[in-house]
Amino acid sequence: MIFLLFFAGVVLLLSGSLWAALRQGKAPPQTSHPPFHPIDQTLNRIDEAVVVSDAAWTLLDCNPAFTALFGYTNAELKGKTLFSLFAAEADLPEGRPDRNVPLTILRYRKRNGAVFPGETSFSYQQHADPRFNRIIALVRDGTERVEAEEKIKHLNESLERRIADRTAQLQAMNTDLQAEINDRKRIERHLAAEHAVTQILAKSRALTEVAPRILQILCENLEWDLGLFWITNDQVRVLTCIESWSRASINAIDAAPFESTNRESLFWPDEGLPGQVWTDGEPIWLPDIAEADNFTRKASAQRAGLRAALAFPIRGRTGVSGVIEFFSREVKRPNTERLQLLSNIGSQIGQFIDRKESERALWESETRKRAILAAAPDSMITIDHEGTVLEFNPAAERMFGYSKGSILGLNIADRIIPPHLRERHREAIARYLAAEEGSILNRRIETTAMRADGTEFPVELTIIRIPLDGPPLFQGFLRDLTERKEIEAKLHQRERRFRALIEQSSDAIALVTASGTTLYASPSTSRLLGYSIDEFITKKVFDLIHPEDQERTRLLFGRLIHEPGRRVTAEYRIRHKDGAWRWMEGIATNLIEDPGVGAVVVNYRDITDRKRTEEALAAEKEWLAVTLGSIGDGVMATDVAGSILFINKAAQALSGWGAEEAIGRPLQTVFRIVDERSRAKVENPVQEVLETGEVVALANHTLLIARDGKEHAIADSAAPIRDREGRIIGVVLVFRDVTEKERMEGEFLKTSTLEPLGILAGGVAHDFNNILTSILGNLSLSMLSIDSDTDLHRHLTQAEKASNRARDLAQQLLTFAKGGTPVKKTASVVDLLKESSNFAVRGSNVRCSFILDEAPWPVEIDEGQISQVIHNLILNAQQAMPEGGTIEIKAENRWVEEEESRTVPLKEGPYLRISIRDFGVGMPREHLMKIFDPYFTTKEKGTGLGLSTSYSIIKKHDGHIEVESELGSGSTFSIYLPARPGAAIQEMEKPTELSALKGEGRILVVDDEEGIRHVVGEMLRHLGYEVTATGEGADAIERYRHASEAGRPFDLMMIDLTIPGGMGGKEAAKRLREIDPQARIVAVSGYSSDPIQSELKDSGFSGFIPKPFSLNELGQMVKEVLAKQPE
Repeated sequence: MIFLLFFAGVVLLLSGSLWAALRQGKAPPQTSHPPFHPIDQTLNRIDEAVVVSDAAWTLLDCNPAFTALFGYTNAELKGKTLFSLFAAEADLPEGRPDRNVPLTILRYRKRNGAVFPGETSFSYQQHADPRFNRIIALVRDGTERVEAEEKIKHLNESLERRIADRTAQLQAMNTDLQAEINDRKRIERHLAAEHAVTQILAKSRALTEVAPRILQILCENLEWDLGLFWITNDQVRVLTCIESWSRASINAIDAAPFESTNRESLFWPDEGLPGQVWTDGEPIWLPDIAEADNFTRKASAQRAGLRAALAFPIRGRTGVSGVIEFFSREVKRPNTERLQLLSNIGSQIGQFIDRKESERALWESETRKRAILAAAPDSMITIDHEGTVLEFNPAAERMFGYSKGSILGLNIADRIIPPHLRERHREAIARYLAAEEGSILNRRIETTAMRADGTEFPVELTIIRIPLDGPPLFQGFLRDLTERKEIEAKLHQRERRFRALIEQSSDAIALVTASGTTLYASPSTSRLLGYSIDEFITKKVFDLIHPEDQERTRLLFGRLIHEPGRRVTAEYRIRHKDGAWRWMEGIATNLIEDPGVGAVVVNYRDITDRKRTEEALAAEKEWLAVTLGSIGDGVMATDVAGSILFINKAAQALSGWGAEEAIGRPLQTVFRIVDERSRAKVENPVQEVLETGEVVALANHTLLIARDGKEHAIADSAAPIRDREGRIIGVVLVFRDVTEKERMEGEFLKTSTLEPLGILAGGVAHDFNNILTSILGNLSLSMLSIDSDTDLHRHLTQAEKASNRARDLAQQLLTFAKGGTPVKKTASVVDLLKESSNFAVRGSNVRCSFILDEAPWPVEIDEGQISQVIHNLILNAQQAMPEGGTIEIKAENRWVEEEESRTVPLKEGPYLRISIRDFGVGMPREHLMKIFDPYFTTKEKGTGLGLSTSYSIIKKHDGHIEVESELGSGSTFSIYLPARPGAAIQEMEKPTELSALKGEGRILVVDDEEGIRHVVGEMLRHLGYEVTATGEGADAIERYRHASEAGRPFDLMMIDLTIPGGMGGKEAAKRLREIDPQARIVAVSGYSSDPIQSELKDSGFSGFIPKPFSLNELGQMVKEVLAKQPE
């Protein structure tokens, strides 16, 4: 084994006289020991033996590996010469070694007398002063190498003897001899390869230089076709390929892709052949790649024509540092001898890598030291015990004006120490050498130094001792204090000025510690608080603060002391010496970490008078704010430029602008107003007020457009704001939302318009229903006596249908009447919507689309009236789309909040909202205000009753109807009906067959019209009842009494509620209840929606039937009333 450790850049240079002295066994003349730096810690950790000597070969120091190798202690070695460790004079090298001489093998003798060969390299370090030249030797035990050479020598000798002995047998043993020759040649190739690798490693400076040559040598001598050199990267734990080599005989086209792929590849531990060798630390031989299961590059290797593979580890000090991989185009069986050879070569390469790492570490250490000396901002000067300058760094050159070359070897006292301090310097060194004690060692002192031009300047000096075997060295560190002294002088002057400012300031200043102790108080403290400085400093700051302010100020102070540099401002009350509480405004800054302050600086002033003024203003402002915030009118104030200065809550709500957003903006941005009719922009009143100085009111029909686009009808006025001199300094604008007022006025106008029409319509409808009662009754009776398949029966059926349509018209008229109160029941609108809507559009080019909630809430409605409303609205939508189209009908659950009642006249609660939207021509804005007025229509043949009727019905259901429309975009009518979530729906009863309606009993019929009495009597008799008729209520009561007294009482009395000139139904029922509380009384009225329906029990009635009615309806009603138990 050959020692491969080199020092990069070391010049192997020894003087001829020294070598001659060494060979004669004599030491050169002794010199005083030069300055010596102990061996670097890096070299102490390496395994190779390192020794340092001076130019006379006297040993100065060595690392632990050297003492372990020779068996001496470090102390025993010091003072010896290197040649005293040689075994014999004959072993000394000839000539004078230089940088081109390879490693030298010298024979050494250990302390125990054992002699061993040592592979030795020398590094000669030259100093400017020849006395300080150094020789560094690296020694490695070369026993293994010598033994290997001896083994080779003996093996050659043995082979030669065997060849001589068997010369005579060459002919007979030709085959065996040829094998022997081949073995010898193989061994020779192995030895040649190992020797060549050793030589390359000995002469090369870097691994990148040796890698390609090693691959070539091993491939050519060991008969491999391609080699790869892998190196570990310990930082990321990966193998990278740094070099490859292949024989020229390999097809470049096939091998090149395989080589390039591997050059770009990475292998982790246990991955692929290189990764397995890295992990296991043992070589792996694959005779045939085709038979290997875990060879990951099999396909690419086979494409390159490669068969066998071999990989062996490169072993270093810390383990495997790389892997070398070989490939062959032939199948190769494992060879133990070859594996051992490669193992040895792997160890040699590993030692080479370790040596280069050691050399790099040593070079970096020296480089760092030189860089520190060169970059140090302070001067660094090394002297010996006589004061001779040994080291002078660049900072010292700049500070003193001497170049390093001009001052080295000179006495320091004569160059940089002023004359009046030189003797003191010499005495101090002498005292230290005599007693090894110094008063200034390892301390910072301030003194005076001298530059090359003779000028003196202040410096800060620190001296440390460098111990050696002989007299010590001294290292001095100097820092120029010239600039600092100038700054200190300026700071001292500034401090005097600052103190004068503080002492004369009207504000008080205090320095307070983190615990609240006062370190300093300025003279103004006495004026502000009445305490003398000494009294104030003895008190804790927080003891003087008002109890109500203590928690807040302690919290602020606690946060402040934990944030260096932070500044806080606080207002607090502090107790004056006279006992009064004074308001202070304090600014505290945390300068605890500032070495020049070391406290919290508090600057405070008396603001008691200001606080009293602020409190008075705040009270007045609060009173004004509460007043303006409490009124329902919106209030805005502006300056003379029209920018908003104030806006109260009512104004914020109407405009949609928050106070923070509105303040500072121009008034016209927040207060946008237009004319309701023309939509033209209305001029802002502020400018007019500023110009006239008078109060200005807005015209009627003004709309305020809120930020979200919502419109409010408003009434307002603007007035000037004047200062004490009467100058206008702003404008105040006061306005209120009159939308609800105008809506209520409109509602009242509609109601007042509908009321007289309702009275007229009610009278007409009542008389009309009386006539229809006679017609429908007679038609019903006539149809009973005629076969249903005759023409006459069909004519009568058509007449009955026409009468029913007439009844619907009468019902529509009655909606206007006072008696049009709906008879409500809990119902679902789903079927009602679909039936009424689809019926209305039947036969037209319009269809209905329904969008309904999954579970619409039940509503309290009169199904007939609501059906009429839906019918009217669908017809209206159909007429708006003459070209056809789709009507969109929605039903959705809606909870109306209290805030919405301002825009929708409804109480808070659940509602079902029905929306009917068409996509027709739409309506202009001016028509929307009149759309529900009676007789208002935009159609040539319209009556103007449909929408007004719908409006009246919805109002009587405690609901609301509204419309949105725009020309060209269609219209949407929305209906709100009170809902009852979770209520049970009352199902409609199915009509009963006429035969099932027949009964028996005595019935008294009361009506002022004889024709009605006759037809009703006939209808009842047809149903099996005995009938008595009269035209007046009082007479009916008498008849009822007589019948009861005669023992033939009436089972039921039917009486018209309205009997002109006589007792009507209500009065008669009341009188009859007095005679017979259990009497069954049915109210009959020409008002089909008579309010009496809602109060039957309270009015004394057992049932109700509206005119006109059919035979079935009459029979059903009588059957139900007679079936009830008398109350």
